[in-house]
This record gives sequence, structure tokens and C-alpha cells, in this order.
Amino acid sequence: EDYSPIDFEEHGQTAREIGTDGVVLLKNDDDVLPIDPDVDSIVILGPEHFAGQAKLGPNSPNINSVVEAPYTVSPVEGLRNVLDDIGSDATVEYVQTEDVEEAAEAAAEADVAVVIVGDLSVEGQDRPTLHLEDPDTYEEGQDGYGVIEINQEDLIEAVAEANDNTVVVLKNGGPIL
Repeated sequence: EDYSPIDFEEHGQTAREIGTDGVVLLKNDDDVLPIDPDVDSIVILGPEHFAGQAKLGPNSPNINSVVEAPYTVSPVEGLRNVLDDIGSDATVEYVQTEDVEEAAEAAAEADVAVVIVGDLSVEGQDRPTLHLEDPDTYEEGQDGYGVIEINQEDLIEAVAEANDNTVVVLKNGGPIL
């Protein structure tokens, strides 16, 4: 049998194609998407675990066990790459905050707000809620404690109220109510 090294470029391309095919647009009020290349500023908001990193939540029984693929980019880097490809000069900034009002203020100042939230689905464990987790979902000592630093549902509501051009991205492994 051939156990030669993995062709990361070929496998990475396949993974990107599968990921692209798996994206589902649930709603597009007022044609916010695709983002207009002439916008000046885009702010990304959400828990650092989802909005600041290029990964979904953990899927192994250990919440801290995550495989980092060699070809991933953060949401900020990915959005900047796409904007560069279409000739846009828009700025993209990730604002990490635990304060919903601060997030809403950042959203109000931007042309487009992108909120990236998710769940902490873990293989072999039931989720404690079908709602988006918040800081109070897990108790100290439980897997998930300290991972979600902001109430995600309040964040979505406040940002959408502050900016009509709000895009919500869900990184979830199961249903969300």
C-alpha cells in the first residue's frame, strides 16, 4: 500500500470545493449579499472562537481538540482576499468585544456588519440548549466554559438593529432555534 504524504494542495482544493458547496443562504433581505464592492468599511463581530478564527466549533469529546488545516484563513483574511479579488478597497476589521452595546456601536459605524456566531456541538455529548450558547450556558469546569464570551442572540439582535446591512454567519454542527 502507498502511504505517501498527503497532497495538501489537491486535498485543500477539494476541501474548499466541498465547503463552498455546503454553504446555504437562508435569507437575503434587501439584497445585502453579495456585498457591494464599493462599500468603504466592513466590521466582523462575534465570539473570538467563531469570528476570529478559521474553524468551526470542536467536534471531538475534548472541546480543546481541534485540527488546524494548513490552508485555512481567518474570516477577516478571507473577506479581505475576496474584496481584493473583486477590486474593492473596503476595510475589514474584527472587533472582539464582550459588550453588546459596544458591538452595536461598531456595527453602526460600518457600511456592512458581519456577525459570526455558532454552537459548541461536540461528538458524543448532548448540547445543553438548542439556542446559541451564551456565557451562562456552561458552568466552571464544564467543557465550553469561557469559550463564548458574549450573548450571541442579543448580539445578532443589537447589530441588526444598528445596521440594516447585517449579515449573520452561523458556524454550527446542529440545529439552532
